[in-house]
Amino acid sequence: FFYLAYLVLRKRDKKTLVKGLLRGLGVTLALYGASLLVTFFITRVIPYLGQMLDKQNWSSAGALFIGSYGVENLNEILQVALARRAETFGGLLTLTLLIGLAFAAFGSRNGTKEEINETELEKTSTPSHKFAVLLILFGGLLVLIPEFIFLRDQFDNRMNTIFKFYFQAWMLWGVAAAYGSAVLLRKSLRSAWTKVYSFVLVVVLWIGLAYPTMAVDTRLNNFKQNPENVLQLDGAAHSAYLSQEDKAAVAWLQTAPLGTLVEAVGGSYTHYARISTHSGQPSLLGWPGHESQWRGGNEEMGDREQDISRLYTTNIWAEANQIIQHYRIRYIYVGALERTTYDVHEGKFIHLLQPVFQFGSVTIYEVPELENPMPGN
Repeated sequence: FFYLAYLVLRKRDKKTLVKGLLRGLGVTLALYGASLLVTFFITRVIPYLGQMLDKQNWSSAGALFIGSYGVENLNEILQVALARRAETFGGLLTLTLLIGLAFAAFGSRNGTKEEINETELEKTSTPSHKFAVLLILFGGLLVLIPEFIFLRDQFDNRMNTIFKFYFQAWMLWGVAAAYGSAVLLRKSLRSAWTKVYSFVLVVVLWIGLAYPTMAVDTRLNNFKQNPENVLQLDGAAHSAYLSQEDKAAVAWLQTAPLGTLVEAVGGSYTHYARISTHSGQPSLLGWPGHESQWRGGNEEMGDREQDISRLYTTNIWAEANQIIQHYRIRYIYVGALERTTYDVHEGKFIHLLQPVFQFGSVTIYEVPELENPMPGN
């Protein structure tokens, strides 16, 4: 804001400033209007076309859309939308002003008379200034657009859209801020602009540096608790949570031929999927929550989680073998986590499969009759 204000005020062109602010307001209103049009199209136009063309799915689109917001009609949606906009009015106003000032900074192509004796860095009409303003403008748009448009995923919010857009916006703003700071700090130290900006810059940097200082300590706290851990880029090296039996099994699997591995399945951010993660063997199913999230639903997973449970718990070999052949499973892992997760009937594996690894409570069974354990190989 300081940098944009500096560029705009040096031009002393009120008409350009007003035009820029109106353009910024126009962008915000255009996005808001587009969201209203989409809402009207879904709730009114598509159902009408569905009735005309006898398309049942189209006819119910409006009701499904309205119901997803927990309301009963279009008027209630508009009321809820206006209420939510009012709650975030400050953010929208800030972004509108930022984008408007960026447009105003672009407003004049010619330098002012005051720029004749100034250095290239101090002139507000140089290409470098234009490029910095462009970065600010694009960054503002990247933050503003998700306020109206986002990809609705299984979390039913805009969290992941914000992650993708905001990261880019902060990089653009960071580059522009560094350049803008250099411009402002080159002014005379006796300048009120420079004194005010220097103070604000120091405060902002001080606040911002609190995060990396505390975050590094938080991230490395685990190393203080476990002296065996060392700083390195190998994420698989931090396997303190694995038992000695699991570590030995992982070491064996790392040298074994590739094949689909089955192990206990459970929640995200837990010790489940530990063996495939550290061994590199392809797992039939990892964390179901993450698999569903990144694959856009459960269609590709199908019944894998239930089938893995049946594989461990059934005492009927024909049922277990049907699952093995269907998924072309090569390795079946039975360890402490599998036994606590399922009521494992291990007898069928002991009598009909070959144990290729055994250490402590861990046994790995291999299915010998698979001619091609890895499809496509």
